[in-house]
Amino acid sequence: MILSQLKGSGFVKSKRGYQGGYTLIPEPAQITVGEVLRFMDREERPLHCIACISKCKCSYDDGCAFSNLWSRVEAAIYRVYDGTTLQDLMDNESAMTVEETG
Repeated sequence: MILSQLKGSGFVKSKRGYQGGYTLIPEPAQITVGEVLRFMDREERPLHCIACISKCKCSYDDGCAFSNLWSRVEAAIYRVYDGTTLQDLMDNESAMTVEETG
């Protein structure tokens, strides 16, 4: 399901039929985790503060003591996502596999 959602992103293309499937368009080192997550979240971004557990807009309108904190936390997390490519994940997975079998 994730790959079919990514078809419109420019990250993957699909081929039907015999030997069909999905292929990355750019090299894995050129796609960041942040780009993929932003594409996947483009329609599901919350309209409310991420610190608030309610599903509706916070009545404090960004006046909450935690609002700035959680905005900074989210920005820090996305800096890590933006600094991590799909190739990094693949290399990490390969290293973990070698450690498990080594």
